[in-house]
Amino acid sequence: MAKASGWQLPLDQVRLQARGRFQIVPFRGVLYARAWPRKRGKRGTPAQIAAREAFTQMVEAVRGASAVDVVAAMELATGTEYTWRDVLSALAHGSFVQVEGFQMVTTQAALDVLSEAVGAMIIRGPDGWVALLPSTDGNVLTTHGSNETPTWETPGGGATGALTLIASQVASSSSALAWTGLTSFASWQLRGRLLVPATTNVVLRLRFGTGAGPTYIASGYDYEKQLIGSGGFAANPVGTAQVNIPLMDGVKNAAPGLSCDLAIFTDHTSVIRVTGTINFQSNDNKYYSVRIGAGVAVSAPVTAMEITSSSGNIASGTASLYGLSE
Repeated sequence: MAKASGWQLPLDQVRLQARGRFQIVPFRGVLYARAWPRKRGKRGTPAQIAAREAFTQMVEAVRGASAVDVVAAMELATGTEYTWRDVLSALAHGSFVQVEGFQMVTTQAALDVLSEAVGAMIIRGPDGWVALLPSTDGNVLTTHGSNETPTWETPGGGATGALTLIASQVASSSSALAWTGLTSFASWQLRGRLLVPATTNVVLRLRFGTGAGPTYIASGYDYEKQLIGSGGFAANPVGTAQVNIPLMDGVKNAAPGLSCDLAIFTDHTSVIRVTGTINFQSNDNKYYSVRIGAGVAVSAPVTAMEITSSSGNIASGTASLYGLSE
């Protein structure tokens, strides 16, 4: 623009010399010429772009706040170092927390006051919110009813109906798969998976023991089975006063062998009862499904049980025993 000391020429008398394109813009009643198009800076990083978008959204949220929201924000800002716009801005992107006796802080800072331990959880205690710190590996969070604080517990330790793995026995030319020290439970779940005997056409057997030895009960076992086989075969074998409970006879020494799922109950003073299902491949290469009910009288607490083969060892497979809390 042409200018003289103390006065300005009319626009129609101004002589301009310029190259390229330019833009005439007014500013406070004065016209200015500037280059066109304007140079722009480098495009921002994804994080910078996201931050700009978040800022724009925050500004729009504050600008569009209702009168009620503004009044509420003013009340929240009273007595703090923040303005009502600060309060609305914090609310707009979810970082506003008000703690009695403190000024406005972020959510992260408020939670870190309770605990900075990795894995900590926030729970409601009798006197307010508190941090529950991580427990021993494998423990489970257990509730204790209304108005009680949850605690970490060993699985099955007090939860009625919970199964606790006592031990899994992996057969490898094993003479027996055995469990001892069982007096802390009165009910068990025995799951055998793909038990293959080393010798064909054998009987896989179950029996129970008492005492510290233990001493295995060698008489008085009774059982009844409902047997269904491939090809339409069906039978109901029954046995009384046996030396053990035969899970099934004629088991072939090849996969899949025998699998079972048995529920076992005792009162530790008079009786043991067994019920469940068995599946196996026989020496005749046919498959059979069995439902079994069995039992034996006892005169002392049950402390042990074992699976054995009538001949040779158990070559492979796994058997797991679980205790049932009552």
